[in-house]
Amino acid sequence: MNIRKKQQGITLIALAVTIIVMLILAGVTITALTSKNGIINQANTAKETNKVAKTEEEARLEYSNLILKKQIDGHGETTELSDVIERLEENGYETVEKDVKNYIKIGEHYYEIKLENEQVSIAREKTEGITGGIAGRKYEDDTKVKIRGKEVSIPAGATISKISGEYENVDNGVVIYIINDDKANWDNVEYMHKTYDQFVWVPVDRNNVVLDLSEDYSTLDEAGIRAKVQEQINAGKYPMAIKTDATNYIGVLYQFTEETNGVVVAPNSNWMPKSSTKYSFREPSALMEGTRGDISNNLTQINGILGTKYADASSFGKELQNQYNVMVEKVKNAGGFWIGRYETSNMDTNQVASKKGTTSGISTGITWYGMYANQSLYSKNILKNLNSKTTKTSSMIWGSQYDQIMIWMKNVENDKETTRGKYYVTNGVVKGNYGKITINGNEIKDGNDNTTSPAETGSKDEYRIKNIYDLAGNVWEWTLEASGNNIRTVRGGGYDIEYTVYSRPDARSFTYPNTRDAYHGSRLTIY
Repeated sequence: MNIRKKQQGITLIALAVTIIVMLILAGVTITALTSKNGIINQANTAKETNKVAKTEEEARLEYSNLILKKQIDGHGETTELSDVIERLEENGYETVEKDVKNYIKIGEHYYEIKLENEQVSIAREKTEGITGGIAGRKYEDDTKVKIRGKEVSIPAGATISKISGEYENVDNGVVIYIINDDKANWDNVEYMHKTYDQFVWVPVDRNNVVLDLSEDYSTLDEAGIRAKVQEQINAGKYPMAIKTDATNYIGVLYQFTEETNGVVVAPNSNWMPKSSTKYSFREPSALMEGTRGDISNNLTQINGILGTKYADASSFGKELQNQYNVMVEKVKNAGGFWIGRYETSNMDTNQVASKKGTTSGISTGITWYGMYANQSLYSKNILKNLNSKTTKTSSMIWGSQYDQIMIWMKNVENDKETTRGKYYVTNGVVKGNYGKITINGNEIKDGNDNTTSPAETGSKDEYRIKNIYDLAGNVWEWTLEASGNNIRTVRGGGYDIEYTVYSRPDARSFTYPNTRDAYHGSRLTIY
């Protein structure tokens, strides 16, 4: 009996020792696997290091290809690191520039990428403290970011959208939100659209923003100027402005015609930059006529809102020229501009907005002068408050900016092809609130059948093209473009329209700027 107990005791001790040894071994094994220098981390590190090496090889290959291409094309320019980075971004890599250094994301970390002695290299040590990703990011300073290799200039205080379809591709329309200090609720799309001002980036080739005719402008007539622009079009370029002398610019205005192979762009036949005859289009320009033009009674509206002292059309015209010069220079530097995603609302106040779901202050009882002044205040009252270190510019949209939007959209097809054509810029049927339109005796309804009042901004998703709503229909959009000597140009058609000629977003019409009615609105731009 005693012997059996002794034997049992020995067995339990052995078992306990065995368990302890196994626990120790398990602990050692787990540590070996999971510690900072463990097998798993070493394996992950080796995997990421291999990715770094492969990315470096890819970057060097892109560098060599760029050099070879320039040699073949007969160009002598040197290849910069920015060129390589652009190619890598096009290949799906995410890059960040910070403190004059460039970083590329590989796996979950960022690594510095350099070009030294004609050799691209990527550091093997990951860089801490670098964060990337633009979606939902607020920028405290004016910043240029690249999205799939295309540059976008973000104004200080703006936040890039985090909503799918609103930030991934420049050509589809990148959207920014003016959120101030609020906390965004990106999961509630409708809330974001109705709560915060939004703008869409319109890219313009910075190398072709301006056609420099400063040496020839004084000797050219309208036909000669249009011929110079047509030469640019034939070369695949669409300048927004012409440089007329050392400091000044004028807008280039276009017309759009649908043909079998697409939309043809040409200088507008009524564009008369040197004339103010009836129905001639031009900008910048004051309206010199003594009853309906920029007379003191009308300018009083602007002076009362902005605190300016425009005494007559001449003084106002000089200011318009200055404003246009600033706009062109900013667009040239940025490679584009921001356009209100929605028709401007609250224009009967100095707190204008660009948000969904409202008809408040988009038209009724507001003259062109009131719309001009209150939209000019946006940068002061809203944007500047976001970051006092930078100065932004806001205004009613210029006619030449509007035409650049049409050029950007010229290949977009209307999925409801009618006898009006298949392309959106020349056929806005069912793509905007036009009320009802009769084509060849058949009534085409847009779904609203709203012929007595404007629809809410952004009322239908099908009215969105490249993330911009209501360019077609709803309210006519007043621009800064002059027509003749007493008229400002409106664009896009309105809910009151029953004429097929105007059922298109590129449409131009005109009205007296001191008019007050329910179907003339505008659209805000910042640059």
